[in-house]
Amino acid sequence: MPDRITVPDRTVLHQIDAVFTEKTDRKEKEQRKLVVAFTNMLPKDIPELQIIHDSSWGPGLGLSIGQFESYYENFGDIGVCALLVDGDDPERFQVLGGINVMRTNLVARLDGVEPDIWAPTERDRIPLKWNELTNGGYFDAARLRGDWRKIWPARKGRTVICPTVYIKKTIGIRGRDYLSAPLMKGMITAVKKRVETQVALEGKSMQVCAFSAPRGKSEFPYMPINDYLFMSKQNKAILMESMNCEKEGVTGEALQRRLYAAYTESGGTEKFDAFADGDIAKFSMMESGADAFPTYKDNKGYTRIDEFLRVTARKPLDPVLGQHVFCGGWYAKVLPEGREEDVLAEGFNVLVMYGGIMLSMIKKDIIAKETSAHAL
Repeated sequence: MPDRITVPDRTVLHQIDAVFTEKTDRKEKEQRKLVVAFTNMLPKDIPELQIIHDSSWGPGLGLSIGQFESYYENFGDIGVCALLVDGDDPERFQVLGGINVMRTNLVARLDGVEPDIWAPTERDRIPLKWNELTNGGYFDAARLRGDWRKIWPARKGRTVICPTVYIKKTIGIRGRDYLSAPLMKGMITAVKKRVETQVALEGKSMQVCAFSAPRGKSEFPYMPINDYLFMSKQNKAILMESMNCEKEGVTGEALQRRLYAAYTESGGTEKFDAFADGDIAKFSMMESGADAFPTYKDNKGYTRIDEFLRVTARKPLDPVLGQHVFCGGWYAKVLPEGREEDVLAEGFNVLVMYGGIMLSMIKKDIIAKETSAHAL
């Protein structure tokens, strides 16, 4: 990765080297490794962000320019914009997408057994609909824009929540079209850095979460949402390596080392000894579907679905929720009528938690730096 880049008039919160693959029918596809910077939003970004947002979400789920302007007026100071930056000339960049981050105050009961815990109760104080959370997509506290009981956007709220993420599907580079690289982890990392700054400035801890829509639910129209959320994909990388080792006659520790390499490359987090001594590989290679998680629980005892996925390096069947789990999130509440106009999600929204950023976690030098900058 190149040295920390600077982009005029912007604060670079995070940067990554991202691989973009050429969009072509040819067997040989060109790949380009380019720098993506995650920065603050600026008013001049709004027209392009609005186009990318509506293209990403589709009919019935768009936001108008007026709604984007209202968002920027209320929470633009914590919004995140993703830029494809020319490493030789940082003044040249493409806007790739963004994440509209807002603040509110949520109280959710998180103790209990899945899926029972996923049902909102009287002890939870959370908006049950996307439009309720965002005050009709305007992200403001000016007046109630619907029939909900209260206004949820709160400029000084202690919950930082991401109701909408949007990324270009394809980008043009030197006359060719390329498929966008996975950027969700970079987005979430940038949001957390935003929150760390606010925690330092305001001297109070905050929690980070997101409203997310299960994009693949419509492929299983008769399946209960809780069963769908327990479904996960077979780890093909470990399966293929296991088959290769069998052909080559590899056994014993050499086999475990080969499987462990495939495991870590696909996101597994356990140490080698835990991987080799247990039967993680067996659960990683179980067929895609709903059986792997219950079988794992029967053998290992209770665990959350996100913990199971991280231990086994499996991915949720749902592609969007899978990205949240990969970034460290877990399912907190399932909202059956969270966004009724979202046909692909069958109206469901899921409240995803990322945990708290505590004041005690913020290093003293960060607090001193942010406080000093704020004073100036």
